[in-house]
Amino acid sequence: MQSLTAVQNVASASADAWHWWVGELSAMIPERLKARFRPSRSSQIHLRTDAVEILVLEADGDGRRYGDARSLEMLDEAAWAELLLLIDGTKPFVILSPPDCFVTEVRLPRAAQQRLRSAVELQMWQISPLDPSIVKWEAQVLEADEQGLIVQVGMARATRIEAIQSAFELNGLDVPAIHARTASSIIKIASGRAGSYGAAKLTDRKIWLIAFALICSIPFTIAGGAMLLSSAAQDEIAELQETVAPRLKAEREARNAETVRRALRLILAPPQVGAIVEELAAILPSTDHVQALEKGSGREVQIIAEVADTDAADIALDGSEFLANRETVDVTPTDTDRMRVTYKVRIQ
Repeated sequence: MQSLTAVQNVASASADAWHWWVGELSAMIPERLKARFRPSRSSQIHLRTDAVEILVLEADGDGRRYGDARSLEMLDEAAWAELLLLIDGTKPFVILSPPDCFVTEVRLPRAAQQRLRSAVELQMWQISPLDPSIVKWEAQVLEADEQGLIVQVGMARATRIEAIQSAFELNGLDVPAIHARTASSIIKIASGRAGSYGAAKLTDRKIWLIAFALICSIPFTIAGGAMLLSSAAQDEIAELQETVAPRLKAEREARNAETVRRALRLILAPPQVGAIVEELAAILPSTDHVQALEKGSGREVQIIAEVADTDAADIALDGSEFLANRETVDVTPTDTDRMRVTYKVRIQ
C-alpha cells in the first residue's frame, strides 16, 4: 500500500511539473502568434432527435442561428455544405440534449479526486440508466468541500456518439467535441479532432510546429550543455589527480612512517607520564577521572581513578596498547556512590 501511495505521489508531482512547463512554454509564445491559431468565433451544434440547430458566436458576443427540421443523419449534401459555411473559421462543438444523453451527479470522498475516473466507474451500475458497457461517459468535479466531492457525470449511447462522428467524417468535416447539456452548462463526453475549421493554413501550421519544437528542445539543450560541462570538469579533475598523485603518495608514505615510528617507540621505550595521562583521558568514559598517577621502577605505574562503573573502566583500559596488562589493587566506595580504584599497571 505504501508503494502504491508513493507511485501516486510521484505521478501527481510529475503531472504538476508537466502543467507548469507547458504553461511556461505557452507564456513564451507572442500573443500575435497565438492569435493566428486561436479562432475568434465559436459555434454550437445542437442536435435533437428531429432537428439540428447551429449557433455561431462572434468574438464580440453577437451570434446567428441556423436551423433545419431534420435529424443530423437526414441532412442532404446542400444542408451539409451550408453547415460547413456556418462553422468555417470557428471552434465548433456538438451539444446533445435528452433523450440522446443523460447527466447525473454523485458524491464521492475527497480521496477519490486523484483517481476520479476509476471511482466513478465503480458507481456506473448504480447511476447509469443503461448498461455501462454500451455508453460513453465523462466526469467532472463540480464542488469539493470537507465532506467530499460532488461529481457530475454525463453519458450517451456509444452507438449514438459513433454515428455523429461518422456523419461528420463522411461529409469531409473534422469531428468536433461532443458535449451533453446539463441544467446550467455542458459536460464533454467525447473529444474531437485536433485543431479547428479553417484555423490556419498548412504553412502556418508548419511554422507553429517548428516554433513549438524549438521551444520544447530548450530543456534538452540545457541537459546536453550540462553533460558537456560535467565531462569537461571530469577531464580537469583527472588531469589534476595525475599532477598531485606523486605528492599524495609522498604524504601517505610519511604518514605510514610516522605510524611505524610511534609503534616502535612504544616497544623500545616506556611511555612518559604525559603520554600515559593523554592515553587515560582519551579512553576512559567521560564520567571517570584520574586522581593520581605514580610511576614506579621500570615499566610499573600505579593509577588511582574514580569511576562510575568498574566494568566500563576495565573495558576501556583493555583497549589501550600499553595499559591492558594491569592488576586491580584496591576498590573503595566513595561518598558520591562512585568507586575509587587503584590499578597497578605494567606498561607493555
